[in-house]
Amino acid sequence: MSKNRFLNRLYCFVLKRYDIINAPSTFITDKLVSYGFESKSILTLQYGVDIDFLSSFISEIKHDEIIFSSIRNWDSLYQIEELIKVWEDIALPNYKLRIFGKSNNPKIIKKISQLVENSSANIELVGFLKGSQFYKLLSESRAFISIPIMDGIPLSVLECMALKLVPILSDIPANHEIACTLHNVFLDTPLNAQQLKDLILKIVLESDLDNVINVNHDYVCKNADIRVNRRKMFQCYNDLIKKV
Repeated sequence: MSKNRFLNRLYCFVLKRYDIINAPSTFITDKLVSYGFESKSILTLQYGVDIDFLSSFISEIKHDEIIFSSIRNWDSLYQIEELIKVWEDIALPNYKLRIFGKSNNPKIIKKISQLVENSSANIELVGFLKGSQFYKLLSESRAFISIPIMDGIPLSVLECMALKLVPILSDIPANHEIACTLHNVFLDTPLNAQQLKDLILKIVLESDLDNVINVNHDYVCKNADIRVNRRKMFQCYNDLIKKV
């Protein structure tokens, strides 16, 4: 909408015909208001995560390897190819990059697989896992990496914060909205190898990152509990039904 005038007009025309628009972040809400939408017609709400379920996977014991997990899908937006190439430059002993996710594009799948196969760095290509198998493996990580060049508030990031993993995030508005900024955990876009290396060393050596982890965890509990947010959504549905 911000780059194409025709699409801007089209989307505004369509969206203004709805009684309620659900925006996943305050950043998106502010954008919509700047396009002329009334704030009272916008429900700012991310659906949320199952905190009780995730809490059973929180692991205080980490493996000998220091694992950093990439949790996003493999489309170009998320800079996964760049991350794999940069990890070779980092070349720190006993550090592993674990890549979750997938792509619906066979060409991207092939390219990512070949990059990992040909890399001399410690990279494990896990791919897409479901349910408990995914969360058990993810919880072994020290930190998670989510570095899209643009985004709303993804559930995968909220899940990692609920699992008490240290965030490594791209420097975009939505990430600042949800993650603790007591320490610099944000990376410029496009991805910069030295900046990522400096941040990784900081994460491993920093003594009081527990504060960051706990603040992030508290944020998810207060703002992204799926049971609480479902009730808010159902109340929205009930209000709409009463208008019919």
